[in-house]
Amino acid sequence: IIRNEVMTVEPRLYAENLLKDDIIIITGSAGLLGKQIAKTVMLSGAIPVIPDVDYERAKDVGNELTKLTGCENIQMQMDITCPI
Repeated sequence: IIRNEVMTVEPRLYAENLLKDDIIIITGSAGLLGKQIAKTVMLSGAIPVIPDVDYERAKDVGNELTKLTGCENIQMQMDITCPI
């Protein structure tokens, strides 16, 4: 459901504490779809890693998600297109 450009999660779409304390890297989490996935993961008890090539953008998304859910996340600067 989309309301005012913020997607809400209906209770039946996630199981609280299903992923408790798991750390999950979500590429693209600074975008709209990735942000919704990160939110659902947070509400399921996991700690999402929010990577973006622009750290400020990752930080903004992470802070927004923390305000919405009250859950923690990890933000970092990362370019997944570069080989190691």
